[in-house]
Amino acid sequence: MPRRQGTGLPECDPVPGGNFRVLVEIDRFDERFSRHFHGVDELQALLEGCRIVPHILTMLAPAGAKLQWLGEDDLGFGTSSAIP
Repeated sequence: MPRRQGTGLPECDPVPGGNFRVLVEIDRFDERFSRHFHGVDELQALLEGCRIVPHILTMLAPAGAKLQWLGEDDLGFGTSSAIP
């Protein structure tokens, strides 16, 4: 079953030879962010999108803002390094 664009789920990249992509959108700050992140499969595209979110939030947040989730500095996206 084909997926609709803009659902937040990974989808086939329409670029010829492309693999998969996921759309990351953040619009709660003064500046809106919207960009696709890519992977060789749906899982890698999703993980790449999640991995970049904390960095995007840091860039978009007002100067001096402290980003927290549930009262913690960990925003819930994990780390980019592999667990041994």
